[in-house]
Amino acid sequence: MPLVVCVEDEPGIRELFVEELTDAGYQVIEAENGKQGLEAVLQHQPDLVLSDWLMPEMSGGELLAALRREHAGFAELPFVLVTAFADKTQTDSSQGLAPDAYLTKPVDFDLLLDTVAGLLKAA
Repeated sequence: MPLVVCVEDEPGIRELFVEELTDAGYQVIEAENGKQGLEAVLQHQPDLVLSDWLMPEMSGGELLAALRREHAGFAELPFVLVTAFADKTQTDSSQGLAPDAYLTKPVDFDLLLDTVAGLLKAA
């Protein structure tokens, strides 16, 4: 069963992501900010990260940068960034890194599951 780390600071949204992923057969570890997400990735070694962009303590972009630049073993870990921004350049320009996929809020859960499945199949 593939393991997904779900990083989202809004509990209601995180709960919806976890429910959809769990119902689709994924094991899910929850984190409420990028710092907790990084700790979860390092501890549990997931197959994919699903992360919000704007969060306290560490943003999704900072989490992505930490994984790609500071933890070489996770440089290729599939990373899905969830953002309320329609213009994706606002989310990745500060870090110079792009995630493997973007989802825009409000999230279409069919698209979420298709995206996760596609990235895991390609990995």
